[in-house]
Amino acid sequence: LRSRPDVVANAAVVGVPHAILGTVPYAVIVPRPETLLTRSVQEQLRADVRSRLGAVSAPHCFLSLSELPETCERSPLSNANFASP
Repeated sequence: LRSRPDVVANAAVVGVPHAILGTVPYAVIVPRPETLLTRSVQEQLRADVRSRLGAVSAPHCFLSLSELPETCERSPLSNANFASP
């Protein structure tokens, strides 16, 4: 997802339990200020991931935030609690 710096300022992917599929990837995105995370943009991002990493890695859902909790090294905080929608 970070391979699209024109759209994504920061991103993290978390596994979220799914009743049928087990665990699915949810993408938590901080979009660039001039970017709206529309359905079209989400589909483009999903297609990018699918082409590079395969369908199983493509985000099931996207969550847009203004910022991600980060460590002092500016990595996404691994124990951040992202409640599933």
